[in-house]
Amino acid sequence: MLDQTQGFTHACIERLNDSIRTYVWGILGSQSEKRTPIVGSGTAFTAQKEFVANVAAAIVQAGDTSVVKYQDMLQYARGKLAFVLGEQLYMCLSDMYLSVGHIQGYNSEIQVATTTMLSGTNQSLITDKTSTN
Repeated sequence: MLDQTQGFTHACIERLNDSIRTYVWGILGSQSEKRTPIVGSGTAFTAQKEFVANVAAAIVQAGDTSVVKYQDMLQYARGKLAFVLGEQLYMCLSDMYLSVGHIQGYNSEIQVATTTMLSGTNQSLITDKTSTN
């Protein structure tokens, strides 16, 4: 480890962002596939098993997790991209539950954290969007 650093290298940022895409896609995709929340007991166990299968399949695949797959999953999630993992990294959803239908006003575009954002959930980025199509 270096005593001082200037941040992540470009290659490191790319690998971390691919991991973020895979993680978010794995969680939301498992809920979509099994039509059940991933948190809890009972039916949630089937979504949890699907998550493990999704991540294992993504690891075996030759390529990175597609940005398009990631964006497609974001548009059906309840949460807003408001969770910061680190500067220059893709932001995650503040709520990783999948909802039925598209929530108006939610951004399915990938967002990258800036130097002014703190790690964790940034409440200032979350707005109440409850109407659905």
